Amino acid sequence: MIREKLIARNQTIKGFVSASAIGYYGFHDDTLEIDENGKKGIGFAADLSDDWEKAADLFKTNGVATNVAKIRVSLVLGKENGIFPLYVSMLKQNKLEALENNIQSVPWNHVEDMAGIFAFAVKHNLDGVYNSVAPQAVSQFNIYQAILNELNSGENQILQPFHGKHLVAKKIQEAGYQFKFPSIESAVKDILSKL
Repeated sequence: MIREKLIARNQTIKGFVSASAIGYYGFHDDTLEIDENGKKGIGFAADLSDDWEKAADLFKTNGVATNVAKIRVSLVLGKENGIFPLYVSMLKQNKLEALENNIQSVPWNHVEDMAGIFAFAVKHNLDGVYNSVAPQAVSQFNIYQAILNELNSGENQILQPFHGKHLVAKKIQEAGYQFKFPSIESAVKDILSKL
């Protein structure tokens, strides 16, 4: 609708920024680190993300926007609603040992970095696809462990490094974006301090 209105008014814009999703990926890429060139997955989430990005590309195709940035959004961690308060609640009710089998990769980002990437895309008139994931790859268990470590601040346990397939955000970093919360520990510490 926005694109049609701009076309009707014969108005152009420098750039258009669209929110897509990491649901685009199938996580069957041959490499451990999956960047923006990772293979498209199969199923509803992948098809929806692909269709959404193709719709955003029409801004460029129709000559409405010079550049189109497509930000593939990951799991957003913040103090307001969402998944993080649920994680904290779960951990206050259960022992960490019960959650140790949750070792799959979790592409995540702190809410401030998520917003920061969108602002950066607007300010720098980015073009193309960008993964919005924090630099530190973690598993679900790593997130639980980081929360418990912060809640029990005297223990200072060390997270086990994650070595499985995961998304990376090198492209946005190469464009100049600097993450405020690059590690799960720094993100958890900040969010818990605001709860």
